[in-house]
Amino acid sequence: MRTCEVIATTGRQRHKVRHQECVILAGLGVWPDGRHYVLHYEVATTVSADTWKEFWQHLFARRLDLAVVRMVVSDGSNGLRESLKTALPHTQLQRCTVHQVRGFERYLSYADLPTQDVQTGQPLTLETARQQRRHAMKTEALEIFEADTCAEAETCLAALHAKWEAQEAHAVHDFRWGIQRCFTFYQFEKSLHPLIRSSNLLERFFRGFRNESDEIDAFPNETSCLTLFYLILVREHAKHDRVDFAKIG
Repeated sequence: MRTCEVIATTGRQRHKVRHQECVILAGLGVWPDGRHYVLHYEVATTVSADTWKEFWQHLFARRLDLAVVRMVVSDGSNGLRESLKTALPHTQLQRCTVHQVRGFERYLSYADLPTQDVQTGQPLTLETARQQRRHAMKTEALEIFEADTCAEAETCLAALHAKWEAQEAHAVHDFRWGIQRCFTFYQFEKSLHPLIRSSNLLERFFRGFRNESDEIDAFPNETSCLTLFYLILVREHAKHDRVDFAKIG
């Protein structure tokens, strides 16, 4: 099997055994031609370096070739980066760009907000002004990663810094911290960039799973939880006319 990437993330759900909340760990592989399938998923009691190490061991047992995993995309999951040091020591890490952008929102100070709409001249409520600030910064931050080259992305980052640093110094500092890990995807073919710069491909499966599991509230056992996740995979792959995906057992 040839794969240029494994996207790994976590999805919380309400599987309860004696009132115990668990998580699902999952990995999705992206091939050089753009094909992508979920490779493996399993229930864990927590998200840590140890549970991620077990996850990788199970993937290796299923004949995942270390030599072909060139990059792992992370949503910032606890312990994942640490687990790669021993499980995949030569694999590069890509920080999910969407999660990087989401992260700085809690540091927004909303200093020097405008009181009037710049286009209509109409007065702005405080909440509307805050929404406009948040939307503007998020949009500009996401556009950084849509640049064709890493050099162009660095230029866009510098422009965002110059524009917002005076008003939102804390948020800008948080966004820039560790951002070089968000540029790893530029080492791959341009056609793959939308697929590998974030964990969105895998997040789609978890959104479907959460929607269904919310109606169930609590799973009686691990098997029922994994069965639902498997059915979500079948449904999502059917939508895109894909037939290969992970199976447990």
